[in-house]
Amino acid sequence: GSFPTMNQTMTNLRYMYLYHNSFSGPCPKLDSSKLIRWYAYNNFFTGSIPDFSTCGNNLRIVKGAKNLFSTYTTGFLSGNTNAYTIDFSNNRLEASMLRPFLIDMVENYLNGGVTKTINFKGQSGPNRLREGSKFDGTTGEDSTEAKLKFLRGAGWSILLDS
Repeated sequence: GSFPTMNQTMTNLRYMYLYHNSFSGPCPKLDSSKLIRWYAYNNFFTGSIPDFSTCGNNLRIVKGAKNLFSTYTTGFLSGNTNAYTIDFSNNRLEASMLRPFLIDMVENYLNGGVTKTINFKGQSGPNRLREGSKFDGTTGEDSTEAKLKFLRGAGWSILLDS
């Protein structure tokens, strides 16, 4: 079912383990500046990858694999410069989410970011995200392909299906 509505602020929440449940629908905004780990794989969450923008530099690990996420909203992972693992493999992420996601990741890197492993493998659906998604019609230094190449050149592992 849907993720329960919380009527209290969780300002001291550091670890959120929601994996192997049957949560469905959109994942609510994660409003905790102390969140370090978010594990929500093997559920039925839909819509956008959750908003982690208020988690700031404490966030380290984000695992939302094996859900039904389909998109990414600009800014939702912005400012999470210490996150070193982001895994949204085996979802329904669409090709159009790659550019806004990479814009935020480049910003995080330029602000001292340490993210090293991003896993987007195993997407399903007609407009699924894959390696060819970098050819989205943008060109030059600001292209999606250039952003992906820049991060990979900086040692980041960004996994996409062929």
